[in-house]
Amino acid sequence: MPLSFSTDESAKKLKRLSIGHIEFAEVKNEKSNEVVDSVVDGAIALAKKKHPDMDSLLSDKIIAGMRSLLSDAGLDSSKTRPSGEALARRIVKGKGIYRINAVVDVNNSISLITGFPCGVYDLEKLEGNEIKITIGKPGQGYVNLQGEPSSANGKILTADSRSPFGGPAADSRRTGITLDTESVLMLIYAPPDSPEDLLRGTMDKATAFMEKAAGARKISSGIYRTG
Repeated sequence: MPLSFSTDESAKKLKRLSIGHIEFAEVKNEKSNEVVDSVVDGAIALAKKKHPDMDSLLSDKIIAGMRSLLSDAGLDSSKTRPSGEALARRIVKGKGIYRINAVVDVNNSISLITGFPCGVYDLEKLEGNEIKITIGKPGQGYVNLQGEPSSANGKILTADSRSPFGGPAADSRRTGITLDTESVLMLIYAPPDSPEDLLRGTMDKATAFMEKAAGARKISSGIYRTG
């Protein structure tokens, strides 16, 4: 059954956040391959050209849009830095990006190219068919991808019927991608005033990269909007 999306009361203040969602099957994940290497190298080269310094990064419309969305919702963008900005900051500082596996590397490359925060999750590890957009509460948290406890307080979260599993800033180990992953959910977060054709173009690019890098087959896609 296709996934459905909803916004709970705490996240109603996230006005006009758009979330592109793509479901993939027949994924053949691996540590790396020539296609992934090319995608990552291209993303880094583009990011270096796009953001030669921190000023250009902070003035990027997508990155600035996500920061404004968080601020308008009363959230601290310095404590919940979206992944698109976090990855771009690493490039500006000359640190490069971590290489994990083909699926995660494609996800991070898409985020780096566009500035949109992106996340990938093992569909078989999600519980239920509804994804809820929420804001983390005091005392709420999850085990992050590094296996450490992470506070969810004040963060934009995606949750299944069990618990929060991710968001535009950080994801949980519970639904993380491994080399055994065969079905994937990709989420792409677009701030208010982002051109819809840019989000749809990003979804198309992500689909093409996943097909080439991991043999994935898209089974569904769409855009969910809050507020």
